[in-house]
Amino acid sequence: MRPAIDVIGIQKCSGCFGCFNACPHDAIKMVISEEGFYIPTINEDKCTNCGICQRVCPVISVVPIDKFLEPIAYAAWSKSDKTRLTSSSGGIFSELANIILEQDGVVYGVVWDERLFPVHARATKDEKETLEKMKGSKYVPSYVGDTYKRVVKDLSEGRKVLFTGTPCQVAALNNFISLKKVDNSNLYT
Repeated sequence: MRPAIDVIGIQKCSGCFGCFNACPHDAIKMVISEEGFYIPTINEDKCTNCGICQRVCPVISVVPIDKFLEPIAYAAWSKSDKTRLTSSSGGIFSELANIILEQDGVVYGVVWDERLFPVHARATKDEKETLEKMKGSKYVPSYVGDTYKRVVKDLSEGRKVLFTGTPCQVAALNNFISLKKVDNSNLYT
């Protein structure tokens, strides 16, 4: 099988990092395109054409629409004026994140790094400063790195996980978790 990027093409790639996390041979590197988006490049010497990247790619492995017959999303906002004023979208991220952390869970979200690049980060109850940096929408592609692998590890340890990201990142994470056959009942996206 060919790598997912060869099947879908650069124009359809969402830069979700699913293939990067799934490749068992570390044959995929994510680079920034001329347009400023993350795209996978394949190291032909390492690629075995196993096709695992295709199983995780949300462009190829689309969830059937009939799975969503009941509502899976709800609208909400924080009752705290302070939280709403320092947040985006009504501050619900902060409220959910605090609940997850109170239960010794883990929160993944996007922060600005020291170079002012958006990157996915991990926060625990001891890292409230990281959680504060996750507040507010970034509206640009983020560097996911090995986040999906870390989420699988946390879920495997029985921890609750809140993951925030773009729809394609959430889809890739769900595909990756399915590939790894990990219980996702403690995952919130």
